[in-house]
Amino acid sequence: MMNLLISSFFYLFISPYNANLYPMKKLHLLLTALTLSLSSLSAQENAPTTSIRFWEATLPSGDFMVALHRITSISKHEYHVGVVKITEVVIDTDGNSLARFYTSEILSQADLVNRAIKKSRETLTNSTGGESGLEGNPVIKDYPTTTHAKTVEYNLKDVGAVDSLYNSIKRAWSRNNGAKFTAK
Repeated sequence: MMNLLISSFFYLFISPYNANLYPMKKLHLLLTALTLSLSSLSAQENAPTTSIRFWEATLPSGDFMVALHRITSISKHEYHVGVVKITEVVIDTDGNSLARFYTSEILSQADLVNRAIKKSRETLTNSTGGESGLEGNPVIKDYPTTTHAKTVEYNLKDVGAVDSLYNSIKRAWSRNNGAKFTAK
């Protein structure tokens, strides 16, 4: 468009071929060329950006990549399956599946004893009509009846890796800034 403006200026004011044009007509043609040039530049500036930001995880069990604008929620939580404690991060998206990143560890004897004592107290409290006391208790899942359809799962080495992954996706999503996460 700049070429059009320059060539119009040259033609109207420098070229000997237009000596017969009236000064107002020259000005009108120059302003038309200038308007076309500026409207073209304005359209280019207002064009939508097509850079999509992604969060990508490279893990021993596979790779996962998601566009940040497609994420609807992220969560980190713990629950028990029998004598195993699961710590997991879940990334939910607009898509057809969700991603689970988790690690599991066997509960210690002390944890198992404390769990049994707590469960006994809750049973006693519930049977006497007291408060339930269920707030904050770990979720206990019964597999395979509580598995999720359309779930992509990744098993990580330890709780530290799950925490690092959560911090990475949370930071990327909240700042809308793509990032890469690698776990070994």
